[in-house]
Amino acid sequence: MDHKLEDAYREIELGIQLYELKCPEIRSIWGQLHQRIRDESLSKSVAPEEYEELYWHANEFLSDIESAFNFGAQNDDSARPPRWFHRRLDLKREPRDLLDVTLGVDQEMILDCVTRYLNSPSYQHDWLDWLFLDSLIYLELAVYADEIASGFATGNVRHAYILAAGDLKKAEWLETKSELIVYGFRYGLPLVVLATLLIIGEIEAATVLGIVYAGYLVFRALLWPRRFWKKRNEEKATREHAERLGKMLAAYYYLKPPIIHLETLNNALQAAAKDGVLFDASVYALADQQRYKSQHILSPYLKLKEAG
Repeated sequence: MDHKLEDAYREIELGIQLYELKCPEIRSIWGQLHQRIRDESLSKSVAPEEYEELYWHANEFLSDIESAFNFGAQNDDSARPPRWFHRRLDLKREPRDLLDVTLGVDQEMILDCVTRYLNSPSYQHDWLDWLFLDSLIYLELAVYADEIASGFATGNVRHAYILAAGDLKKAEWLETKSELIVYGFRYGLPLVVLATLLIIGEIEAATVLGIVYAGYLVFRALLWPRRFWKKRNEEKATREHAERLGKMLAAYYYLKPPIIHLETLNNALQAAAKDGVLFDASVYALADQQRYKSQHILSPYLKLKEAG
């Protein structure tokens, strides 16, 4: 070992102002990544100037991951350090609850980090593999679930859902209230007006109104098959979207720690693709990378150690 080169590396490390890493898992990975870069650089006799760049970019990369996931933000439980909290949620909750978790997350920055990660073999770590796969799949299914609930996925927008800010119970109440108002104006008001005209002796006006209203009811009756098939097609489209979401949820389920079976995960991704679900290309690149490593299982937390 070149002790002079090692001393030069240590001098560089002491002189660089690094980003403060707040997430315990990221701090642990930094300790391992730092040692790996140093060992690889020593084995290749990398010049101090080049080592300084490698050392700095590795720390910057991990800091960017923290920024992308908003790991540095204060969470609702101040006694615990920041985490990627979505796995504490029940996926049967309202779609907007799932989407709210992503508000502090920068998906474009995550994708940039994934690109750098895939192009940097020395950065590889099982926990980062899991974090990127888990988050990218979750972000897409959270958005998709909200699009289904809001009607944007089928092109039949639920305005009540938007007005209710994603609260399904409130949206249903608004829709029921709206339907009652429409039914009142459509069937109740004309009959009240007709009865009033008859009471006050306006027989001619009542007759005209009765004929017009009867024609309107006949017209609506003739259009009933059209409304029936339109509603049936909308329900069919919603079911198809729900089935696709189910395939996405299956892939997400198989990423639950502590142990992920990679063949099962890849089968779930393939099943989702056959049903028309295509995740971001980064998801498949990460999954392919795991197969390239000839791993059958992924244990995200196995290689983590306590940060000092």
